[in-house]
Amino acid sequence: MDKELLYRFFKNEVSQEEAFAVQEWMESSEETRKAFFAERRLFDALILGKKIVEKGHSRPLHRWIRYAAQAAAVLLVAVAGDWMWNTLVPRPDTPDNIITVAEGQRAQLTLSDGTRVWLNSGTTMHYPASFGSDRRTVRLDGEGYFEVSRNEKMPFVVKTSKADVEVLGTKFNIEAYASGARFETALIEGSVRVRSARGANCVVLDPHQKAVLTEQGFEVTEFSDLNPYLWRNGIIYFRDASFGEIIGKLAQYFKVEIVIRNKALLQRNYTGKFRQIDGLDYALEVLQRDVSFTVQHDEEHRRLTIE
Repeated sequence: MDKELLYRFFKNEVSQEEAFAVQEWMESSEETRKAFFAERRLFDALILGKKIVEKGHSRPLHRWIRYAAQAAAVLLVAVAGDWMWNTLVPRPDTPDNIITVAEGQRAQLTLSDGTRVWLNSGTTMHYPASFGSDRRTVRLDGEGYFEVSRNEKMPFVVKTSKADVEVLGTKFNIEAYASGARFETALIEGSVRVRSARGANCVVLDPHQKAVLTEQGFEVTEFSDLNPYLWRNGIIYFRDASFGEIIGKLAQYFKVEIVIRNKALLQRNYTGKFRQIDGLDYALEVLQRDVSFTVQHDEEHRRLTIE
């Protein structure tokens, strides 16, 4: 693999096609996987060395720990990547790390307490390098799937703009994009307490229950289908979903504006799966197999028109 391409990949300066090429090379064998991470470590070392010795002056170490964690986000948001990034040695005075996942991509990481987190497209999460002594708190804008390491003395709290979720140790999914109106928490295992941002409403969920925030408070329902949470494996799933709902999700995942001019399409419902790695055009092609419509592209304004 060309090192110049790899370094541009680490800096998030590659096209989607180039990102796919890097991913395919990295996953082709155990040797190439090791080579990939060796180059990544070298890249970060060069970045840190260049920044720390700037104009002959050293700077506080905790600032460069934060810088390294932010640089690692480039790796975490690689197209269809499921790679693990081991956090640096925690320091109590280190400010929050920030990870932002680019459109059409997803990320996976392990927090300092062993909690595993998957982040969906367009999601931003703030998290500390190390947690305090009384609780573990992260802030989420978007969608995340959490497998929380159990610690009864230190509750794990996910804060969002609409509601907070508190757990001791469990598996659950949260969808709470600040730019949208929807808040939903689905519990897979364990128990969670969900409280609205203003504290007016609070519910405790049992496994296979989900809570949706409405104007009247939380609406709790049961579910058995786990397919909607396969997004962490790069699969977008819909079950008897309206055309408008599907297009809205695709627009959110791939960060584009999609205008539907053929209103008759809104009466159709679909069940199916798409792989994120196949891209938006392929997902639309799959929908076109069931119903006829055309797509007009406006690359300059990142807009699609469906007629």
